[in-house]
Amino acid sequence: MTDMPLGSPGTLRGPAGPAGPSDEILVAFAEPAEQNRLTVLVRIILAIPHLIVLWALGIAAQVVVIICWFAALFMGRLPASLGEFLVGYLRWASRFYGYLFLLTDKYPPFELGDAEYPVRVLVRPGRLNRLAVFFRLILAIPAYILAALVLYGMETLVMFVTWLIVLIAGHMPRSLHEAIAAGTRYHIRFYGYLFLLTGTYPWGLFGDQPDQPGNFPPPGYGQPVPGPAGFGEAPTVPPGSGQPAPVQPGYGQPAPVQPGYGQPAPAQPGYGQPAAVQPGFAQPAPGQPEYAPPAPAQPGYGQPGPQPAAYGGPGAELAGSGQPGDPGPGYAAAGGYAPPAAAGYAPPGQPVRWLGGDQPWRLVLSSTAKRLLAVFLALGVVLFAGYLVGIIAATNSNSTVSRAEAAFSVETSYSQLSSTLSGFDSKVSGCQGRLSCVNKVDAQMSGAFGSFAQDMGNTAMPDAGSSAAAARVQADAAQAGRDFSKLSTASSVGQYQQIVVSTGLEPLLHKFDADYHDLGVALEQP
Repeated sequence: MTDMPLGSPGTLRGPAGPAGPSDEILVAFAEPAEQNRLTVLVRIILAIPHLIVLWALGIAAQVVVIICWFAALFMGRLPASLGEFLVGYLRWASRFYGYLFLLTDKYPPFELGDAEYPVRVLVRPGRLNRLAVFFRLILAIPAYILAALVLYGMETLVMFVTWLIVLIAGHMPRSLHEAIAAGTRYHIRFYGYLFLLTGTYPWGLFGDQPDQPGNFPPPGYGQPVPGPAGFGEAPTVPPGSGQPAPVQPGYGQPAPVQPGYGQPAPAQPGYGQPAAVQPGFAQPAPGQPEYAPPAPAQPGYGQPGPQPAAYGGPGAELAGSGQPGDPGPGYAAAGGYAPPAAAGYAPPGQPVRWLGGDQPWRLVLSSTAKRLLAVFLALGVVLFAGYLVGIIAATNSNSTVSRAEAAFSVETSYSQLSSTLSGFDSKVSGCQGRLSCVNKVDAQMSGAFGSFAQDMGNTAMPDAGSSAAAARVQADAAQAGRDFSKLSTASSVGQYQQIVVSTGLEPLLHKFDADYHDLGVALEQP
């Protein structure tokens, strides 16, 4: 599986690992934190602007998905620009749901690109199976049903109770936070699969296994890491996960006489950490303006320190593997690998960390969170079943009429037929034996009986008895219409008389009168 080079710095991409699907959509959530009760109180109102924008973007996304579907059938991948738009829409939607579902108190930014936010999405599009693309809508049906049931369960009583808890306590319990995060992640993965951004089928509703081998990119490679600036904790990354060992200072290991790519010479203390007499990668010289000035006590890339921003993690945005930032040489912007970070997701000093800990993309749920997810799913099933019952009841209630209403409808339809029947004898007499004239009168009778039969089929009856009587009248009228239609095609008098005898038209008309009378009696009964 090869990564699709979307070209924009807003796309998060990670390396393909030996275990797990390489194009899997990953989502990271920050741990529950204190929230402003006032914004919690009016959360729905505050989310309305994003809801309007997402509605408009959703229309555009549907058009783009259709274009991408045809493109993926021929090329086996998405066009870069269209794929980037769909990735941006998915990011925007994930931030909106995180804010609406009270997973964070930080207001989402109005942008398609990646942004510092407690809900992060990593999309690594690659080659697509053309057969799976062709049947994508059919394949997505089971995942859609599961995502819809979970969302139904979350959006109703659960969210109201959650809203009350956060409004009173000022924060969400961790188990509830994990359960809502897992449901949101599955929803995001479903739409990513539907939008052809991945060939990996949506999974992981009940979280990841603690010891499950998966294709989780290491911290420092285009995704958040635990403990960047503003999180109160520095990342601890083992050697080999985007960071050199203590005895290998270089990323790309330059010669001893050259500072190298993002690090000083071998005599320097760490990765991207210059000595006091020599500037390192993105470090100013002693006489330049200070942007993270070098100092012997400053930590290197990935070393614990007061405010280092991780590579691609929350904090100051760095251009890297899918991270936005100002253009600059190499993998990062001019700020280097460890510039002074911004406040991150919270004011400095507040210890906020990712749910996944040292693996931000892994979501391991507690037993309580799994039970809550099961409750969400059960509530969704109950609500969906109630919704279907309500639709059926509403349909039945709309189709059920009183006897007076049914009788009025039948009489209205019969009055139109009666006007044609009453003039039948006079019109035939006026033809004076001309067969062509009689044929035209028979055609009018055929149309009148056919219209009456159709009206009877569309008329609702109050009970089973009247429905059966109406069905008999409808059958008689339909047969009479067909018989008169045959008479209208007779080419001779002899053929005309033969059709009258073979069809039994006269007995049929007597039966029609009797059945119509029985229908009137059935409608008059209390």
